Amino acid sequence: MIIGSHNSMSYCKAKNKWLRPFTWMARCQKVSLKEQFFTYGVRYFDLRVYFNEAGMPKFRHGSMEWKAMVYPTLRMLETFANSVEEKVYVRIILEQNRKTSDQQFQDYYFKQFCKEIQMCYRPLIFVGGRRKYDWELLYDFHTEEPTLDDKYSSTTNPFGGKKNSIWAKIDDIWPWLYAKLYNKKNYKKGTDKDVLFLDFVNINGKH
Repeated sequence: MIIGSHNSMSYCKAKNKWLRPFTWMARCQKVSLKEQFFTYGVRYFDLRVYFNEAGMPKFRHGSMEWKAMVYPTLRMLETFANSVEEKVYVRIILEQNRKTSDQQFQDYYFKQFCKEIQMCYRPLIFVGGRRKYDWELLYDFHTEEPTLDDKYSSTTNPFGGKKNSIWAKIDDIWPWLYAKLYNKKNYKKGTDKDVLFLDFVNINGKH
C-alpha cells in the first residue's frame, strides 16, 4: 500500500485575491510536495490542470487556480523520484466541472501536454489522462494504473445518510472535516488496494 495525496497542489496560495477567503473550500492538502514526499511518504500525486488562452498549463481545483508553476513542479517531482528506488506515480487530470465553450481547445492542449511530459519526465510514472466532468479518457499513457481506495470528502459521507443531504454537502465543501474525523482510522486500517488516497495526508496520527 502506498499513500496518495488527493489534489496534491491545493496547499498552495490561491492566485486570485478575491477567491482567497474561500480557499478552505478547495484546499485538500496543507503541506508542501516536499513534505508530502519525504515526511508523509506520498508516492502517488494528483495534479489537476487547465489551460489559459496561450495554451499554458495551470494548476487548478474547481474555480481555484493555485499560485504554482507546472513545469518546475514536475522537475521537482522528478528529482524526488530519482532519490528513491520506489515507483512514483503522477495522475494528470483536466480539471473541469462542466463542458465549456473552449472544450476543443482544452482537450487539444491537454493531450499535447500529456504527451510532452511523459517524454520529458521519464522517472515519473504518469497515469490518468482523463477529463474531470465526465471522466473521459483523453490521453492514454499506456502505464499500469494503481487501484485507489478513495478516502476523502467528495467520495465519502462521514455522517451517513443520503449524499444530497445538508451534512453531505458540508462535508463536500470542507475537505478538512472528513480528514480530521477519519484519516487516523483509515491510516491504521490500511487498504488491500494499491493506493490509500487521502486529503490532508499530514493528519495521520504518526507525526
